[in-house]
Amino acid sequence: MPTPRPKTTLTGATHGRGRPTAPSWADVGLTPEALAWHADAACLGTDPEAFFPEPEAGYAVTVAKRVCGHCPVRAACLDYALARREPFGIWGGHTTQDRRRLLRHRQQADAA
Repeated sequence: MPTPRPKTTLTGATHGRGRPTAPSWADVGLTPEALAWHADAACLGTDPEAFFPEPEAGYAVTVAKRVCGHCPVRAACLDYALARREPFGIWGGHTTQDRRRLLRHRQQADAA
């Protein structure tokens, strides 16, 4: 699981010389408290790209999922990705397709 990326960017934000600035996590609704679980993640220190493999790279997906398999914050990571509807990557040991299925099942259960 890589460091979370903001889903939105600020337009028109500039600093001293009129150059655009990147939004802070607070600008996009993320606080240190909301990301506190990340400090205990098994993937901390791992190259974030390892959790964004190409879809056809089955072995790379397996390796990323293996890191998640023993992670103490796996559930929090998955909950984060589901709540933010993360469109890419391995989060909490689940691929984008896995998470879509989980969301569908939750929606069906809520409707029942």
